[in-house]
Amino acid sequence: MIPRTDWHRGSGVATVDGVRIQFAGHTAQADSVTIEDGVLADRGILAVCRRAGHLVAVLGQDRTRLFTRRRRQLSTTVARVGSA
Repeated sequence: MIPRTDWHRGSGVATVDGVRIQFAGHTAQADSVTIEDGVLADRGILAVCRRAGHLVAVLGQDRTRLFTRRRRQLSTTVARVGSA
């Protein structure tokens, strides 16, 4: 069972069966989802969501370092797009 989080509101962290799952951003804004690292059959992936080519959300499953890097990029993308 996945613990209840507020992922739909922008961020969350959970550990399920020893797998760390992290999420940041807003998937409702996305028009594409790409797995950038790992494969679905493995326990670890990094997936990114984009809208019009801009990063809007990131999901990491046992990919803490890559997730953190993309989350930082997400913050700068939101700030840049929000100020335009």
